[in-house]
Amino acid sequence: MKLLTHVTFLAPDFDEPARRQHADDAPAPAPTEGEPRPPGADMARWLDGALAAQGWEVLNRWTTPYGHAFDVKRTNRRYDVETQLIDGDTDRFLVTAVERRGLVPWFKGPSNSDEHALLLTHLRGVLGGDSRLHEPRWYSEAEWTAADRGPGHDVPIAQ
Repeated sequence: MKLLTHVTFLAPDFDEPARRQHADDAPAPAPTEGEPRPPGADMARWLDGALAAQGWEVLNRWTTPYGHAFDVKRTNRRYDVETQLIDGDTDRFLVTAVERRGLVPWFKGPSNSDEHALLLTHLRGVLGGDSRLHEPRWYSEAEWTAADRGPGHDVPIAQ
C-alpha cells in the first residue's frame, strides 16, 4: 500500500478574505505580531473541525511560513496536517497529512500505515463531500517534490 499524503484542489468558492488579499503576493512568511496571517486559516479550521467530527482529536494549531497547520491523533500516533495556497494562486490549495515520527522513531515502533490510511480516507471524504472544492489530485511526497510532478491520482491510497 502506497500512501499519497499530498492533495491539491481548487476552492474558488471557499470564501476566505485573507487569500484574496495575498492574491498578487508571493507566499508570506509566518507573521510577527501585528502582521496579517498567511492565507488558509479558514480552510485549516474547517478541515480540523471536519476531522474532529470523524473522531480525530485535534491537539494543536499553528501558523507555518506559508499557511496553517494542526496535528491530530486517534490512538497514540500524531499526524501533522498543513494547508497552504500553491505558488500564490488564490484558488488552488495544497494539504499534506504526514505522520509525526519525532527524533526517536524507533521508540514508537513501525509506522501505523493503516491508521494513516484511515486519516487520508477521511480527508478524501471531507474534501469530496463539499461542493466548493474541485479537482482533488493526490501525490506521494516524492511525486510532489519531483521536477516533473505528473497529473496525480484520484485516490489517496495506491497499490
